[in-house]
Amino acid sequence: MRDADIIELAPLVATIKHTVLVLDPWDSPVALKRVRCLFEVYCTVQASVQFGVALTPAGRAALRSTLSTHASGYRSVIKAEATIDLRKASSFDPLDRM
Repeated sequence: MRDADIIELAPLVATIKHTVLVLDPWDSPVALKRVRCLFEVYCTVQASVQFGVALTPAGRAALRSTLSTHASGYRSVIKAEATIDLRKASSFDPLDRM
């Protein structure tokens, strides 16, 4: 991520006051594997602004099914989201991986 991106994103998130993360698929969201998306989540937390998540209709149905049909449904959700690893995050720009 370029210095200009870092400098501009944090105040932008603070000004907008709301970030929405799309969890697709819900159990392995692509956004949580991307350097820039994770940085945006970080900026959101640092700015103490509203954070929301969105699911596709298919993702919402799959999540509801998991929660309603599996005894360990909630643990499945925690496990899926607990695997976030910034060190393994991908990027189109090789400089973002440094």
